[in-house]
Amino acid sequence: MSNPQTQITARYNRLRRCLAKIGFVCKGSMIRRYMPCGQPRCRCARGSDYWHGPYYQWTWKVKGKTVTVRLTREEATLMGSYVRNDRQLRRVVAQMRVISLRVVQAQIKAVSRQGKPRKWMQAGT
Repeated sequence: MSNPQTQITARYNRLRRCLAKIGFVCKGSMIRRYMPCGQPRCRCARGSDYWHGPYYQWTWKVKGKTVTVRLTREEATLMGSYVRNDRQLRRVVAQMRVISLRVVQAQIKAVSRQGKPRKWMQAGT
């Protein structure tokens, strides 16, 4: 079996390569909706099976306020890939942070005079 430090470094490098493959990113979420128009004589008044749509919406937060934009099907396809890229970016960075904290903890412990883990080192795991 290989050295644990080598395994950690290899895992971190794989994550770095994943980052390089991620394309454009946009935060938020995408939804496809069907909606009634509210006109009493419209077919959509008969129930949700008759609602209009699909309508595509991209939603995100700006300074705590929700912003929603309606998109065409083509725009929604494109924006959906950017939103998925953002989620992938967040997952990869979170994994990199975990690995980094473990490495930092090991390095600090190695140079520490007392050899005892510090409180901040225990809180991050």
